[in-house]
Amino acid sequence: MTQHKNRIIYIILPICVLFCFFLWLLKTPPVSTTVESENGIWDLRGIDMQATSAKLTGYPEYYAGSLLTPEEFSSSNGTQVGIVPEGVEYITFRYRILLPDDSLVAVARYAAGNASRIYINGRLLDSVGEPGVSRETTTPDNRYISFTAWPEDGVLEIVEQSSNFVHKDSFEPVLRFYVGNEGALSNWTIRFNAFPAIEIGIYLLLFIVHLLLFLTLPSYRANLWLALLCFSWALHTGVIGTKIWLMLLPWLSWEAAFRIEYLAFPLSLVLLTLAYRELFPNALQKGFRIMVYIASPLAAVFILLLNTKLLSYIGVPMIALGGLASIYVLIRILYTTRKPNTEQKLVLAGIGVLLLALIADTLYFNTATSSRMPGSMMETAFILFSLMQMTALLHATMRETAAAKEAEQRLALENAALDRVNRLKNELLATVSHEIRTPLTVISTHAQLADRAINKRNYADPALERLNVITREANRLAELSSNLLHTFKESEPVQGRAPLLVDELITQTARAFKPIMEKKGNRQSMQLEGHLPPVFGNSDELTQVLFNVLANADAHTNNGEISITAKLIDKENLIEITVSDTGEGIAPDLLPHIFEKGVHDEKGSGYGLMICREIIEAHGGGISIESVQGKGATVIVTLPIYEEESVDG
Repeated sequence: MTQHKNRIIYIILPICVLFCFFLWLLKTPPVSTTVESENGIWDLRGIDMQATSAKLTGYPEYYAGSLLTPEEFSSSNGTQVGIVPEGVEYITFRYRILLPDDSLVAVARYAAGNASRIYINGRLLDSVGEPGVSRETTTPDNRYISFTAWPEDGVLEIVEQSSNFVHKDSFEPVLRFYVGNEGALSNWTIRFNAFPAIEIGIYLLLFIVHLLLFLTLPSYRANLWLALLCFSWALHTGVIGTKIWLMLLPWLSWEAAFRIEYLAFPLSLVLLTLAYRELFPNALQKGFRIMVYIASPLAAVFILLLNTKLLSYIGVPMIALGGLASIYVLIRILYTTRKPNTEQKLVLAGIGVLLLALIADTLYFNTATSSRMPGSMMETAFILFSLMQMTALLHATMRETAAAKEAEQRLALENAALDRVNRLKNELLATVSHEIRTPLTVISTHAQLADRAINKRNYADPALERLNVITREANRLAELSSNLLHTFKESEPVQGRAPLLVDELITQTARAFKPIMEKKGNRQSMQLEGHLPPVFGNSDELTQVLFNVLANADAHTNNGEISITAKLIDKENLIEITVSDTGEGIAPDLLPHIFEKGVHDEKGSGYGLMICREIIEAHGGGISIESVQGKGATVIVTLPIYEEESVDG
């Protein structure tokens, strides 16, 4: 069954990788020729616009500190060309593009600044937001724009008024500016706009998948955390790039969308920490988790309260901290997980994909290769990461569901066996009681007759015969008692033993038992000390001990908590395992005899703890119980750590 599931995963993963690769190619810009400006003018007259497009680089003319109409710009004497100085908050650009007179061209770009008004050959074309000369008079917005235009007298003149009072980014008006064939640019426009829509669809689909998996197995909460993560990234994707949510939800302001974009980062860190704590119980240290749980809400408060311009300065540091946290998580998982299972390998591969994409994007944005690449890889890498997490949790959920069903079936079989044993015990006691009564009656009768004969000093043969009957029936009674002891004698323990990792044994048994506890409203918590050394024992026997102890705790607890801990006692070379509950506890008169055969309350059989003690003592360990009636009980198991020399010797 496991091999079959793994084969399915090995089929799904390549499909996900290929899908994400083709999705990344959607962003490939049109075939283009790079044209540098000369004093704010681009000469495209020598380019065949039917065969290629032109990517404009260099700098246009600009007039800083004024929002000028095309006529005002033409009559102005203060225009400049080059990099816009820092601190400019509103500005007017002019692009002059030389084209053949009869050429109809398409123009496509992502709107510069945070509010723009665009004029083509002196006529108003479009407004993105509403530019103004102050924060109060400016309505920020960003979106992709495209249009077609004819040159006039061989010149296509674009005048753009831009304002930016809400973001740290300076004006970079040329970086995504393409001029060319209408068909090629229209095709790119469609692909450019389709990419985020597909992203949102994938995240919402993954949200539904994880939510269904969580509803299937509520005890495995990693699915819930990943469902919320995918939903948050569906929101995040819709407020960046083409800002789909702003188009679909007119009442959503630019500022609200900006804050949603930033809130996704601390929220993602918390959700991934919660999910990975389920997947890798011992990997993330308690101090790191506490830091995440405190720092992320504080970051969220700053995101909600800070001025957007101040907030924009923490974007890069926040991403950098997220990258460092990812590296830490990856190192901790690799360090603490000795033999990762299938889903853990998928999670590790997903984190590796994100780190590779981060490196690739660093090279992309800082080298000349960016002109030949479809674009940033991080967005596509996060989709692949999410698909790999989904595949991992699907596999884990199937495994946990199978384990829970197996544990429930096992418990049902054990309960049925105990019921059968109880019935047999009652029948046996009734039979034995009847059978013992007969020889005892015979013994009593003949003893009375012998007594009378002896009193009369009559030592005839009949008196001796009666004494022989007494002897024979006494022997019969002894034999019956011997058979009774043989019937209740337990079989010898299984002998096969090997070095075992206690933390894995506890984790697997606790997870298998967790759904059974939740049926009574009981919560399960687990705190295992990292790097526990192995013990030498039989896996089935120790699992049976843990299972019996957990079953006892669950039987005596309702709507409470059952906690499991494991730690190393260095001075004694022992591992101490404790199982504590908040249930009804053990009666004081019963507690000293709890491990004796046949000692039990109305919910027990009198054999479980006795067998546990025999198994643990056979392993060289010890078991004890502490309890206060009405306040729960704590079972303490100690096992010697594995020492190869002593075992070999």
